[in-house]
Order: sequence, then structure tokens, then C-alpha cells
Amino acid sequence: MSALRNIDCATATDRAPLYVLGALDAVETAEVREHLARCDKAHEEFRELGGVVPYLAELPEQVAPPDSLRDRIVAAVAVDVRARQRDDVAAERLVASFGQPQAVPAPAPAPAAPGEGLPAPVTPSPAVEVPPPPTQAAPASVPQPAPPIVLAERRPLVPAAVSRYLQIAAVVVAGLLLAWNVVLQSEVSSARQRAALLRDAIVASTRPGAIVARLEGTEAAPGTSGFAVLADSATEEGYLVMQGMTPAPQGKTYQAWFVTGDQPRSAGLLDVGSDGLAVLKGLRPGGPADAVAVTLEPAGGSDGPTLPILAVGPVGS
Repeated sequence: MSALRNIDCATATDRAPLYVLGALDAVETAEVREHLARCDKAHEEFRELGGVVPYLAELPEQVAPPDSLRDRIVAAVAVDVRARQRDDVAAERLVASFGQPQAVPAPAPAPAAPGEGLPAPVTPSPAVEVPPPPTQAAPASVPQPAPPIVLAERRPLVPAAVSRYLQIAAVVVAGLLLAWNVVLQSEVSSARQRAALLRDAIVASTRPGAIVARLEGTEAAPGTSGFAVLADSATEEGYLVMQGMTPAPQGKTYQAWFVTGDQPRSAGLLDVGSDGLAVLKGLRPGGPADAVAVTLEPAGGSDGPTLPILAVGPVGS
């Protein structure tokens, strides 16, 4: 390995973003480490930039669902519905196998007096054999015709409406699964976009002549810190990166400000994630700026900052 150079503080600061990302070669990394070991300055930029790197490592890996996911869900639901229908038919057949309900016999009429109630002579049809007359001493009562046999109405154990409900419910479940998958993919995509912005912001801070402001939290937000990279031309992008923030309360939003003298002007609105990280792209002061600050404002932003100031940093620090 070649001999190491004794780099100065300016060179070490310029290398800080690539150092915390692990993008320097072995020689440059060793030179930075040797400088930090012997330098009396605190070099806070290494701590500030290093604080945002863990967010890059915690991003979830994107998992693409197979194209056949919906077809498999719908097919599985259809098989379950057909199985339920077969069970319903089998149950109905089992109930029918116990036999049909018996007809209830009519009550026997009271005995008639002798000589009364004798049946009238009946001419037999050619196809019907007439039975011999009764031989008992007393004339028998005239038999009443038996009532017709009425079969009990069989109702399906699971009505057709329930079957249709199961089919509709299966389709709804499949739709919810697909919707959940879309939401998950959207969240992963959003996290990756924010990670890309974070990398771009760190790299932008290493550009030659980059205008950088390091922000520190005030007493109102002591755990907040970050850095701003101001674009000084139409071809460059400016960024504001903040960490250690809490999501804005309902009806509120975080707003960044350029401060020149005692005149503030809006620099944009910040969207803070659940992890406390916010990355704002397109930071263009449009003129001289002495400092960059962050405040909590009503939703939609304000024309002027509301006290207290949560974080502030001088430009060029």
C-alpha cells in the first residue's frame, strides 16, 4: 500500500460524505482515519452524516408478487365453494333416505244403526274385481276414502342465497389481498425513493464549492439535526436532510426557511416519516441566504415562520 498523506481539515471534511457511505478507497479511508485521530477539531460533520446512514440499511427489500397470485387465490376459493355445495347435496340426500312422512289416517266414523247407511250398489268396472259382501252380523260402516299423501317440503340445508354470499365473499377477500399487496409495494417504493434522495443529498454536499448549512436543534427540539445543500445554479439540485424529528401533529406541517438578515422566506414543506427522517429536494435560495431554519406551521404552510424555531444553521458552516 502506498504511503499515506497527511491531509488537512478541509480535505477530511470534503471526504466526510463518501467516508460515511464507505465509498472511499482503502488509502483515502486510512488517511481520513489518521487525520481524525490526530486532529484537535471535533469534525461534527462526520457524526451528522453518519447519523443518516443507518436509515439506508434498514430499508426493506422489494418483494415482487408472482403474476399468478390472483389466479391461485380465485382457484382456491372456487374449490372451497364447490366442496361446500357437494356437502349440501349429500346432506339433503341423507335426510331424504330416512323415508317419506306417513299420511295420518282419518278417524273411524261412529257405527250406523241397523238398516241405515248401507252402501248403494256399485257397478264394477271391467278392470276391477268386486269383493264379496261382508259376512259379519252387523253391517259395516262405509269406509271413507283415505286422504292424499302429502310429502313434506324439503328445503336445502344451505340456501342458494348463502352460496352466492360465499362466492361474493371469496371475491371480496381476493380483492382485499390484491389491494394490500398494492399498498405494500407502494410503501416499499416510497422508502426506496427517499433512500435515493438521501444518497443524492450526501453526494451533492461533496460537490466542489457546494454551499452547505449544518442545522442543530434548539431547546424546543434538542434531538433534531441535519444539513442543507443549497443549489447555486439552475442545473444543480439543493437538498435539506433532517433527522430525529417527530411526525407533525394533525393539522400541522414542518416548513423550512431561508433567512437573510431578519427577513425569512419559505424554502418548502417537510414530510417527516415514522422513523424521524425528512428529505426535501429542490432547495433553491434564489438569492443570498445567511441561514436555514425549520419551524412547525399550520397545514399548507405559512407566509412567515411561527416561533419557536426548531432547528437552525448558518449557511457555509
